[in-house]
Amino acid sequence: MDSSPFILCALLLASFTMGLSRNTCTSVQYIAKGKTGMIDCHFKEGFHAVAWYNSADLAARKTIMQIINGVKEGKGYDSGEYDICSNGSLIINNVTLGHEHNYTVVVLHSQNEDPILQQIKVVVTVMPSTPFPIVDQCGERKTICHTQLQHDSRLICLVQNARPAVSLLWVDRTAGFDRNISFQTSVSENGSIFTTLATILQPFPYSSVLSLLTCRAAAPPGLLLKQTTTILVESSNVKIVDLVPIVRHTERGSQLTLQCSKSNMSLVLWKKATQNDSMFQIIAYNALLEEDVPMLYTDQHQLQKDGSLVLSEIEANHEGLYRCVFEYDGTGDAVLYQVVVFVSAVPIVQGCSEDTYCVLEEEIGGSLKCLLKGIRPKVLLEWKTFHDSDASLISFGNQRLDVTSNGDVYDITLTSTYYLKVTNKDRITLECRISESHIRALQSATKFDIIFVSVTEAPVAPIRSFPLWMLAVLIPVCLLLIFVCVFFIQRGHSRSQNHERKDNDLKEDFQEVPMVPPAEGRTKAGKKLKL
Repeated sequence: MDSSPFILCALLLASFTMGLSRNTCTSVQYIAKGKTGMIDCHFKEGFHAVAWYNSADLAARKTIMQIINGVKEGKGYDSGEYDICSNGSLIINNVTLGHEHNYTVVVLHSQNEDPILQQIKVVVTVMPSTPFPIVDQCGERKTICHTQLQHDSRLICLVQNARPAVSLLWVDRTAGFDRNISFQTSVSENGSIFTTLATILQPFPYSSVLSLLTCRAAAPPGLLLKQTTTILVESSNVKIVDLVPIVRHTERGSQLTLQCSKSNMSLVLWKKATQNDSMFQIIAYNALLEEDVPMLYTDQHQLQKDGSLVLSEIEANHEGLYRCVFEYDGTGDAVLYQVVVFVSAVPIVQGCSEDTYCVLEEEIGGSLKCLLKGIRPKVLLEWKTFHDSDASLISFGNQRLDVTSNGDVYDITLTSTYYLKVTNKDRITLECRISESHIRALQSATKFDIIFVSVTEAPVAPIRSFPLWMLAVLIPVCLLLIFVCVFFIQRGHSRSQNHERKDNDLKEDFQEVPMVPPAEGRTKAGKKLKL
């Protein structure tokens, strides 16, 4: 046997014992289709008889069922469609639309008293698929939502497939009271169920930047689980420009509070944009009005009652631009923050211990290395003399900065050569430090001393080392040039000796040339004249 009627009767008996006993029934009552329903009445204990009729016309004598001296009877009772509680209330075991009409109940406390007659109007309800008003820009959300609209945009609220038809109302929420706004209403019927729409044509009736609007439903008890839906509307027509960001440096793992405004704000909206994305995304919003408007925040952010945003346990993903848009006295404004997350680190000089002051013994020329491990953001390292008067005594060259990413932090290494320019200085104090950092917490340095072990001779200019491949090329070229020079010198000497030999031969030949006397003419052929 279904226990639902007994449960309903038990609830009625409980209310009866709490002092609600009276000879009365509520004139209009609502019961849900497809469920066990009860026409609730409260009669004094010890009544003689109660009879229920399914019409307001007693002449029709359409008795549903009755109870006399505790005995139940009647056509409705025999069919199992109806039942009666011990206090006289009528139970409908399975509510249908056919049960929606007027009922009459007659109670007789004793056979000698006049009967008491009451009429009840019963309305059968159908709960909508979404048991709260739906705003088209919010979807099926039970809490406050956010949207961005132009000033001439439409905003629709509806309750769909309900019975009876639900009345809807739009209001503008402000501190202390609600203001009515103009809207259009329409109701459509589909069989025995209804859909109600309420449309706003101007979503910014009293404000310029932000507007908090509530769609409120007037429905029978139990038809809706929630009677209102609230939406925070941001104007897309208003462009907030020329905002100079307020830079806030915060250490990883700490907590940061961003103040929106010191004014008497009624609405506040926080947005965030990352360094790589210029689009602002919603992170938190709230109406600083009554307690029934919920405070909303993301898992990484919290919104205080004064509108300030709290960032707890800060990590690298909290870094970015934060913009607060707020409304007060019908005027909108905004403030912009730039949050920079840092992780501090102390430079470490190679060859030094972190526990004690470092003193290195080095030659007048050599190399130095300094390391920053697990720092954020990226920074520059530099070598510097601790005393400004020593700056001209040492020079640094071939400086190289290596940066390695390690998750959301960086390892930075500075390597360079050094050379001592003087002979009368055997000790100098240096620093490896972070240069040009705009974050005060990162302006750190490590100080150490160098003792020069060979400051005895006048320093000579540092000899630049040549690559081995260059030496391999220059040596053969030089040898080739020497060989060519020697070759040409020897060849020139050989030519001068040849010239001398030729001159001597010419002289000898010239002495042996035959001479012809001018007077006598030639001699016999083949004979020479002797001089």
